[in-house]
Amino acid sequence: MKTEIECPIEIMSEKHSRYLKYGYVRTGTFVSDLTNLIHKIEALKLMWLELQMMSQIFPSVKWELLNYEL
Repeated sequence: MKTEIECPIEIMSEKHSRYLKYGYVRTGTFVSDLTNLIHKIEALKLMWLELQMMSQIFPSVKWELLNYEL
C-alpha cells in the first residue's frame, strides 16, 4: 500500500523561508522534518491496517496501539 501526500513547493518554500528569516532552523531542516513526519504517518497507517487484519482473524481479542511516540 502506498499513500502519497502532496505538499506544494510554494507552501514548503514560504514556510521554510519564514523559519529561516527568524533564524529558527537551518537550510533543509523543514523539508527533512516534513519527510520524517510523512514516514511516521506511513508507519502508523501500516500498523493500523495490521491491527484491523488481526481483529478480523481474532475477533474476541482486543487490539490496541500503545506507547507509540511521534
